[in-house]
Amino acid sequence: MAKRKDFNLDFDTTFTGDLAVSKDNRSINQSITNIVLSRKGEKPFTPQFGVGLESLYYQLTNTRVSDFVFLKAEVERQINKWEPQVVFKDMEITNQANIHDDGRAEVLISYTLKSSEDSKINTVKIVVEEN
Repeated sequence: MAKRKDFNLDFDTTFTGDLAVSKDNRSINQSITNIVLSRKGEKPFTPQFGVGLESLYYQLTNTRVSDFVFLKAEVERQINKWEPQVVFKDMEITNQANIHDDGRAEVLISYTLKSSEDSKINTVKIVVEEN
């Protein structure tokens, strides 16, 4: 597996007072979460970055198959463009039957690592709540 480090976005600190870091899969999961939750235009100087999944909550809850296919394609395009260490595999809403009762959509994104010799599928779960 590729060795990767990134700032922990919880901004926790270590016992020495340094910022904590996320490593390897946790760092990649954090990156994918940032890509999917960031709205287009939110990242300075990169207006095409992001999907804005949080603002699409009602699309997730009332989605038609064609809308979901379009959204899934956009998530795939964004992840493959902005996270060069992974290959997007799939995206699904895991609580589709209870989404209205729960008041949230649980999205599971599957990916594989480009640098990995095995074809292990990794996942990141993103919860989008009703505003």
